[in-house]
Amino acid sequence: MGSLLGALGIFVLAMINVVCLRPGVGGRRSGTPGTELERYFGWPATVVAEQWESDDPDLASKILRVAPVYRPHEEMKLSVRRVSVIAAILNVVFAVGIEVALRSLFPPYEATRSEAGIVAIVICALIVRFGRHFGTYL
Repeated sequence: MGSLLGALGIFVLAMINVVCLRPGVGGRRSGTPGTELERYFGWPATVVAEQWESDDPDLASKILRVAPVYRPHEEMKLSVRRVSVIAAILNVVFAVGIEVALRSLFPPYEATRSEAGIVAIVICALIVRFGRHFGTYL
């Protein structure tokens, strides 16, 4: 049971890290007509931050109708992409910590497994609390 929950947890965390759950869309900050889209990937630490631009000022309403699944590649131009390797490592450590914590909850109970689970929970809590400081932003 623990390995099934662990595998499910890893799958959910993987999906959270490949889908942009926090898109930001609006007019250009420069004031010129057009649309900007900011996409952030990764949780608990942001691994990838992207900024897309278009000269079409009406594109924002289209994006808002389908966000967060809008794919900008066809209608917009990528202007900035930042990647944080440290954030990616933290997210992997977090996923492994969740797996260890879940495995420690199910039989057969052993002292070392429950201690490892407690350590994993503490590490995961610290990553959730401070992970955003190691992520990347625009």
